[in-house]
Amino acid sequence: MTNFEETKKQFILPKGLIYLDGNSLGPMPKNVPSEINTLLHEEWSNLLINGWNDAEWMFQPENLGNKISRIIGAEDNSVVVGETLSVRVFQALSSAIKDVGKRKIILTDSGNFPSDLYMAQGLVHLLNDQLEIRICAPEEVLDSLSDEIAVLMLTDVDYRTGRRHDISVISKIAKDNGIVTIWDLAHSAGALNLNLKEWNIDYAVGCTYKYLNAGPGSPAFIYVNPKKITYLPNTAGCFTSKDALRTLRLARDIGGWKLVKLEVLGDKKNLFPDMIETLKSTEVLTKEGFKVMVYCNDDPLMAKRLENVGACAIMPLAAPIGSGLGIQNTTNIKIIRSQTKLPLI
Repeated sequence: MTNFEETKKQFILPKGLIYLDGNSLGPMPKNVPSEINTLLHEEWSNLLINGWNDAEWMFQPENLGNKISRIIGAEDNSVVVGETLSVRVFQALSSAIKDVGKRKIILTDSGNFPSDLYMAQGLVHLLNDQLEIRICAPEEVLDSLSDEIAVLMLTDVDYRTGRRHDISVISKIAKDNGIVTIWDLAHSAGALNLNLKEWNIDYAVGCTYKYLNAGPGSPAFIYVNPKKITYLPNTAGCFTSKDALRTLRLARDIGGWKLVKLEVLGDKKNLFPDMIETLKSTEVLTKEGFKVMVYCNDDPLMAKRLENVGACAIMPLAAPIGSGLGIQNTTNIKIIRSQTKLPLI
């Protein structure tokens, strides 16, 4: 049981104020000023660009995600922090619809958070109305679940009324009907007991400025069920076909992954691909049953050869890696697109 007296001591609150608006903005924890001071005066001012590694700024999305995962009952390394809540809703829904086959209906309820519905409407419009949004009353959700529903997208707690869905029951029935589940935990994460792992949720999103008390403008989080995550082994740093083949075979033996990214480098300075070694590796890997996405140069003839030996996608070099120059060779890219049926990444 939470000791609310001790919890209250960890926050800065005006004297005599009873604060009941944590559903909109959580109060500031007492350690925030010192943490911000450390960031400004010990990290940013002294470390400059080195702070990305030395102060682990680069790893904060995952580090903070793992802290949130403990609060929402999720698996380690299944939550990342960043972006806005609306963006996370859009990402979750975009991923969910890839797993639904011929089903076309996104089921939600009239108690859902308005911006969540806007994101769903925007995605449907983007896909030329190939999907349909069906909105029912909150009390009608269970009766609306069937094998024609593709995705169930609900908010756990209605901020206007305090009504809460029974995530465990609804999610089980949804899963029994083959429905992909998305839950918005903005008004429950940090306030209510959650157990996403036990409930076998597919996707969940939430914000950090309410009951997680991260402050105004703080980023959102997204949870993805580890069963939904596709790992992509790659051969970054390999300079020979032998090394690339060994790396990907080890990945297959460890995790069973067959979709791989192949790059065999020939130039340490500019990281240009060695196309002779790359073509040879692609042919061997496809014969062994791998689905190979290939980093290659912008030679249309070589792109066609990669297609002929079985590559599933190609990633033509558009500019020197790390140059930030964007696509410099539009003519060759257009020729490759016109001469091959492979996806270009």
